[in-house]
Amino acid sequence: MKIVLAAPHWETGQWGLYCHRALSQLGHAVTRLEFGRRVGAEPGLRERVRRRRVGPRLFSLERLLTANRQDNLDLVRVCTEQRPDVVLLIRGDVYLPETVHFLTDYLETPVLNWCGDDPTWFPNILGSLRLYARFFIVDPSYLPLARQMGAKEPLYLPHAADPETYQPYALTTQEAEDLACDVIFVGDSRHVMGHLPENWHRVEMVEAVAQMDVALQVFGKGWEALPDSYAVKRSVRGRALLPAARVAKSYRAARIVLNVHHPQLPHGCNQRTFEAPACGAFSLVDDRQELGSAFVIGEEVAAYRDAADLQAKVRHYISHDDERAAIAARGRERVLSEHKYTHRMQTLLQQGIGRT
Repeated sequence: MKIVLAAPHWETGQWGLYCHRALSQLGHAVTRLEFGRRVGAEPGLRERVRRRRVGPRLFSLERLLTANRQDNLDLVRVCTEQRPDVVLLIRGDVYLPETVHFLTDYLETPVLNWCGDDPTWFPNILGSLRLYARFFIVDPSYLPLARQMGAKEPLYLPHAADPETYQPYALTTQEAEDLACDVIFVGDSRHVMGHLPENWHRVEMVEAVAQMDVALQVFGKGWEALPDSYAVKRSVRGRALLPAARVAKSYRAARIVLNVHHPQLPHGCNQRTFEAPACGAFSLVDDRQELGSAFVIGEEVAAYRDAADLQAKVRHYISHDDERAAIAARGRERVLSEHKYTHRMQTLLQQGIGRT
């Protein structure tokens, strides 16, 4: 099949690339677009002059709206030229309902959406739910809302791992020494998210580990903005998220990969849930409803309930090397057998348009 795939541009994890690779491995011809790339690009001379004239806030808003307009036009142009069999939007929050309607009505092209975030954050997604041929969401708690908003039989489709990116890399002696730690967390603090509500759950969980006598490494944005009273600030090793290959190596070098979900996923699992085991790393995950349907808890991943339980689990697993290694090995086996992007793309196409 001819597929146009549109996915968000990220500097680290590349969800669109992973889906593109999986679809190609399944034998499809894929054209991939990345929306949002222009927003993060370095401003040119004219843009810098404009920023000085209007101020950084108005300049950022203007730039965002201009980029979103061009992303919509790019999708329309590519689909008009190629006439694909299906369009797959990975979240697709920048695409107006009018754009989706043009594709489905004028071009008669089915549009699928696989959303990894709370859809209520994105008005364009909510406005397009009735237009998608099928809407997939990584957390089943949003299915009733999607149905209420007109989605046609929305489905739960969990995240996955790309085994070419997240794999058990062999570390050099120097890498093993430089990256070694007891616990690692790679992710933004997420306690302040601009126009979205504040939530301190992730900060509180990582802070609970920071207060222990363990070697903790934290990579991500936002941690530096915490009050100085937070011990976790002393464990921050980088303010930007690491590139995916470096993340995989860091996971391998750590005794424990900590996973703290953002509350936007009350039941479902994030990408880290699958990527850490894919590296052959030991994963300690905050327990949730769908974790047990993806892994055998205690045998393929470990889980904790609250801060006190997290500290107890960290103490236990740090001192039990063989148990950690066995759980990590079984977790990787489960990812390779059930949780690769090829598995997800097969399900998505079969359930979305009745083809694989």
